Amino acid sequence: MSDQEVYMDQWIGRRLKRDILNEFGCLLISASTVLQQRHIALLKIHGIELTEDDVTEAEQHDPDAECAPLVDQMTAQLRDMFLEIRYSKKIPLADIRKDIVPLIRQCAETPNLFGLLASLQAKDDYLYRHFIGVAVIATLIGKWLHMEEAQLLQLSTAALLHDVGKMKIPSDILDKPGKLTKIEFEIMKRHTVFGYELVKETVGLNHRQALVALQHHERMNGSGYPFGLKQDKIDVFSRIVMVADVFHAMTSETVYRGPQPLYGTLKEISRNAFGVFDAKIVSVFLDKMMRSLVGQQVRLTDGRTGKIVMINSFDPMRPLIYVEETFLDLGKSAETDIESVLP
Repeated sequence: MSDQEVYMDQWIGRRLKRDILNEFGCLLISASTVLQQRHIALLKIHGIELTEDDVTEAEQHDPDAECAPLVDQMTAQLRDMFLEIRYSKKIPLADIRKDIVPLIRQCAETPNLFGLLASLQAKDDYLYRHFIGVAVIATLIGKWLHMEEAQLLQLSTAALLHDVGKMKIPSDILDKPGKLTKIEFEIMKRHTVFGYELVKETVGLNHRQALVALQHHERMNGSGYPFGLKQDKIDVFSRIVMVADVFHAMTSETVYRGPQPLYGTLKEISRNAFGVFDAKIVSVFLDKMMRSLVGQQVRLTDGRTGKIVMINSFDPMRPLIYVEETFLDLGKSAETDIESVLP
């Protein structure tokens, strides 16, 4: 074994502090990955060397352990705050800014996106955990779109309050453990207008944040509610929250159905990138989500089990898979697809 090989092998068992890209900007290994022999082999193929600044001890970084209790804490706090809204008809903005928003921003900083998504999945408290999940995911999208700090703070708060109008929906409809009737659904849809009024009347919040409560169920092709708005009539904040809202709802357990598989949800959002959603926002969202899955084991539609090793920048939903000691490029294999991401 050469000195260079010995030098590279010393990083096995250490955790990456940053994404490793090839010369074309394609992700090879994502941040927070614990390096194994196959990762070192991949780095050697691409002529990439690591330094002490690129790695940390694996046991020193556990984003899952950091964020999961924070999400539980925020959910409990928000439940108490929002139940007050039912009686006071006022948003406790000072408490939300002091106790909730900083933790949302903290969770959005974790490099382990896959672990974060698992902690955000709603369990038996969908309504309040959904507020948190949408806020964190929308904050992530805002960061990926390189929003300025002031805008990002406004977005985080607006996303947290996107469903606040549900606090004015009758409890027998809001907590109904089955499918709503047509009349009940029409009442439920009014939460968008109720939310707009609550946010608009809160000192310290602006009209753009109120629009998120009003517009997050609108769709780019005019098929949404409450007004059937299209394209530029829908604020960018609302377009971001609409993607975060749908993604979190589909991947969570609700009274209506169980959680949908992660990859299947991403495919569904991809299919609606043009028409239903904002194509630019979806493109950034899917690219980052798929990059977070590098290193994850997946089951393929042909029954085999493999591991995602690299994301195709031009088609992130069709990555490079390491399976049965060879590489399978799904971008060049129309017959095979990912069936599910394995735990």
